[in-house]
Amino acid sequence: MSEPALKLFVSKIPKEWDEEMVTQYFEVHGQILQVEVFRDEGKHLGCAYVKFAKKSEAEEVMKKLGTGESVVLRWADGEEERIGTLPEEKPVVYVEYLSAEGRPYYWNSATGKTQWERPAEAPVISPMQRVSSKQFGPPGCNLFVFHLPNEWTENDLVNNFAPFGNVVSARIMTEKETGRSRGFGFVSFDVQASALNALKAMNGYQILGKRLKVQFKKGEFSPDIAS
Repeated sequence: MSEPALKLFVSKIPKEWDEEMVTQYFEVHGQILQVEVFRDEGKHLGCAYVKFAKKSEAEEVMKKLGTGESVVLRWADGEEERIGTLPEEKPVVYVEYLSAEGRPYYWNSATGKTQWERPAEAPVISPMQRVSSKQFGPPGCNLFVFHLPNEWTENDLVNNFAPFGNVVSARIMTEKETGRSRGFGFVSFDVQASALNALKAMNGYQILGKRLKVQFKKGEFSPDIAS
C-alpha cells in the first residue's frame, strides 16, 4: 500500500508570495502536489494549503519548521480523520485582536477559542500580520447584515446583536458623498458560537418595515461551525 498524501495549513507566509513561490519554498522538503494561497476578493490573507505527496515528508517539514518565525504549519482540517491517525504535535498559533473598547484579546487557531490573557506558550501573530481588528473578529465570527432599516445607526446594530454575545465590531456601510446608509453592514463577535446564534435568530427578522438578511462573511462558514 502506497504512502498517503497529506495536506498542511500554512500561516504567516509573506503577502508577496504566490503559489509558485510557496511551492519553491517547500519543494526542498518533498514532492508538492498542490498549493492554494488563500485570498479574499483578491486580498492575500497570508496563509495557504500545501499538499505533500507523502505523509512522512509533510510530518518531517512540520518538525523542521514547526512554529518558527518564518511560517507556521499544522495539519489541514479533516486530514487527521482521512489519514486515520493523529500527528505527534499540533502547532498552536494565537492571533491578536482588539475589542470595541480597544482591549487586546487572543484567538487560538487550533481550538477557535479566545482569551484575554496574552499566551506565553505559543506564538502570537503581530498586528501587521492580522486582519484589521477595527473591521473584523476571528474567522467564523463575522456576519454580513443586509436590508438594514434606513434609520439604523451603528449603535442600533450593536444593540440588536449584543444579546447573542460580545460584539467586537459593528459597521454600517455608507455613501461616500452623502453619508447615508447603503442598507448593509457587518457585525463581528469574539467567538463563533455567538455569531452562529445571532445568524439563526436575526436572519429573516422583521423590523421597521425591513426583513434582515444575515450570513457569514464570504469564505468563513463551514459545517464545523454549525456542529
